[in-house]
Amino acid sequence: MANIFFTVVGTGNYTPDNYCLDGDVYRDRFVQKALLSIMKKQGKQFDKIVVFLTDSARAMNWEKFKRERRDKNGNIEQITDEGLQPFLEREFPGIHEAPYIPDGNNDEEIMDMFMTMYDHIGKEDKITFDITHGFRFIPLLFYPVMSYAKELKNITIEHIYYGLHQDGKENSDILDLKRYYAMLECAKAAHMFMKSGNSEDIEQVIIGLRKISAIDEKKQLSSSETIATRIKNLTNYLLTCRGGTSGKNIWSEAKKVSAIRERFERDTAPKHRVFNDLITHALKDVENLSIEAPEYKLALNAVKWYEKRGLIMQAYTALREGIVSYMMYVYSPDHDVCDDIFRQRVIEEAITTIFNNKKEKKDEAALKRDCLVKALKLKREYAVIFMKIVNHVNIDKTLKLYNEVFSPRNGLDHFGMNRVGSKAVDKQTIKAALKFVEDEYIQDIDGRKAEILTDEAALALIEKPGSKEIFVNFSNHPSANWSSQQVEAAKALCGSESANIVDIQFPAVPADADEKQISALAAEYTGKIAEYAPAPVMCMGEWGVCCEVVRRLKEMGITVVYSCSERVVTEVVRDGKTEKTSQFNFVRFRKY
Repeated sequence: MANIFFTVVGTGNYTPDNYCLDGDVYRDRFVQKALLSIMKKQGKQFDKIVVFLTDSARAMNWEKFKRERRDKNGNIEQITDEGLQPFLEREFPGIHEAPYIPDGNNDEEIMDMFMTMYDHIGKEDKITFDITHGFRFIPLLFYPVMSYAKELKNITIEHIYYGLHQDGKENSDILDLKRYYAMLECAKAAHMFMKSGNSEDIEQVIIGLRKISAIDEKKQLSSSETIATRIKNLTNYLLTCRGGTSGKNIWSEAKKVSAIRERFERDTAPKHRVFNDLITHALKDVENLSIEAPEYKLALNAVKWYEKRGLIMQAYTALREGIVSYMMYVYSPDHDVCDDIFRQRVIEEAITTIFNNKKEKKDEAALKRDCLVKALKLKREYAVIFMKIVNHVNIDKTLKLYNEVFSPRNGLDHFGMNRVGSKAVDKQTIKAALKFVEDEYIQDIDGRKAEILTDEAALALIEKPGSKEIFVNFSNHPSANWSSQQVEAAKALCGSESANIVDIQFPAVPADADEKQISALAAEYTGKIAEYAPAPVMCMGEWGVCCEVVRRLKEMGITVVYSCSERVVTEVVRDGKTEKTSQFNFVRFRKY
C-alpha cells in the first residue's frame, strides 16, 4: 500500500501560469510542478511519483523544455527551459519513475497503454491522478484503468486533478474532479442495487457523494447516513425474507425508505439533483413494497422484486407464503396471518393432502374420505376451515400449484438434500409460477367465493350422521364383557340403538417412558380413534397417555367419557371362614 501520484506529460507548448490550489499559488509552465510543490507545502507526501511519457513528450518536455518561437520582428528563436525531470530529481529524489507509453495510434497501442498504467498500481494503493496534460483519450482511459484496479487491487482514489489554463491573466484553479468519479461509482452502485438488491456499495457511495456535494455538509451528511441505514435495513430484510406483521419487516422499512425517497423527489434544487435523482431512481422499485395492502399482495410484490434480481430462493419462499396468506385471507379472514400452526396444519396440509391423493391416483370419493380423516384430527375451529378449503379449491389447479410452487420451494429449502431432489429453477420458472398464481389460481378462487361453504355446512360434513353411530372404547376392558346396562348407556350417548361399539386396545406403556414418548404414543392413538369419527369415546388407561389423548380429542370437539361403577361386596361363610367377593356394577358414563 503506497501513496502514488500519477500524471501524464504531453507535447504541448506549455506557457507559464499562476496555478492555484486551496488558496496557494505557484507559477510555472508545468501544472505538475505547481501541484506537487503546493501539496508538499501543505504536508502531503508521496511514496512514488509516476510520469507517463510518449517518446515525443520525453524529447520535448522531460529533460528540458525545448521550443522555437518568432519574436516581434518575425525572427525564429530557440527557447530552452527546465523540463519536469530536473525538478523531480531536485525536489523528490529517488521516488519518481517515467515509464514509456505509446502514442495510441491503434487499438493495440491503447491496450498497451492501459496495461502499463495498471501495472504501475499496487494493491491497496492510494492514487492521486493529474489529467491536465493527458493527450486525446488519456483522461477517458484513466477511468476504466482506475475502476479495473479498484476491483482487482482494492485501490482508493484520493484526488483527480485538472488545472485550468488562463494564459497568465489571472490565477488558474486546479480542480479536483473526484466528485465526478464518485458520481460514476454511485451510478454503478445504484445499478448494482437495482439489479441484485446488494446495498453495500450504495451505502458507502451515498455517504461519500453527500460529503462532496455543494450543500450544508453537517445537515446533509446526517440525512445521507439515515438513507444509507434505511436502505441497508430494507435489503437485509428482503434478502433474509423478513415478511410478516412484526415491527421490523420488509413492509415497515419500505415505508420509511419510500418516505425518504418522496422527500428527495420534492427537493428539486439544481445543486441537489445529481444526488437526489440517482437515489430516487435506485429506490423506484421499493414503492410496491410499501403500499397499504393485505399481506399476500405485499408478498406477491416481493416475489416480483426478487424475480427481477434473480433471487430465486427468496422468490419461491415469498410466493409460497403469499399463497398461504391469500388462502387465510379468503377462508379465515379474521385469523392471525402469522399463526404458523394454523398455516401448517390447515392451509399447507389441505394443499398437501390434495397433492398426495392425486399422486396416488385416488378417486374423488377417496380424497373426501382422506380429507375427512385429516379434519377429524384437528380441533374444531381448524377442521371447519380445512373442510372449506378442500371442498372449494379446484383440484387440478391445486395440484399444479403444488408442482409449480410448493415442490420447488421444498427442494430449495433443503438444498436438494432429499430423495426427490428439486427440479432446476430460474427466473423464467419463478416468473411463470407467479403468473399462474395471479392469473389462474387466485382469479379462480376469487371468482367462486360465493361457493365457499358456510361454517355450519363445513361442520355438518365433519359431524355427519354416520359418525354419531360409533362409540369408541379405548381401554383394556373389551366391550364383549360389558354389562347390558353399559352397552345400552354407550348406545344412548350415540343417540341410536343401532350404534356400534368399536374396541381399540389401550397400549402397554413402559414405566420408563419419558414425556416425549408418551406424547408420541398419544398422538398415534388419537389418530386411530379420530378415523372412526366417533360421537363419544371412552378413554381409560395409564394416566399419562390417557390425559394426553383426552386433551387432543377434546380439542377436536369429540366428547370423551369414562365409566363410573359401584362396588358391591358379598360375604359368604364356608367351613368357618368368611369369604368376601367384590362385584363392580356399571352405573353411568361421566364426561371428562
